[in-house]
Amino acid sequence: MRRLHCPRTGYLKPPISDANPQFLAQRRKLKRNTGPRRGREVLQVYASRPDSAVERPANWLAGFAAVDADPGETVEVGILIPERVFQHWSDAGWTLEPGAFTLSAGPSSASLPLTGA
Repeated sequence: MRRLHCPRTGYLKPPISDANPQFLAQRRKLKRNTGPRRGREVLQVYASRPDSAVERPANWLAGFAAVDADPGETVEVGILIPERVFQHWSDAGWTLEPGAFTLSAGPSSASLPLTGA
C-alpha cells in the first residue's frame, strides 16, 4: 500500500472509505499512521456533478477534517457534509438539483484517490 508523507511528522497510509452520499452525506475513513512519529493529515472531501444543468465548478470543497494518529494507531474520521453543499441559488432560493452527486476524498484537490456516488 502506498504511504502518504507528512513532512513534519511522519507517514499516514491512504484511507479506507465507507461512503454514504445522501441528502446529508457522511464520509467515513480509517487512517493508519505507519511512521515512527505522531502524524497529522487533513482529509478533504470534494463534490462534483459533471452532468449538472447548473453552472458549477468541476469540483468544490464539501468538507474536511484533520486527523492525528500516534505511531501504529488507526483513527476513524467522520466528515459530515451538510445539505447546503449540494444546493445552488435560483430565483426560488436555495434549490437542490435532482440526481446523484459524486464525492471524492483525499489529502488534497490534486490527489483524490477515493470516489463514490
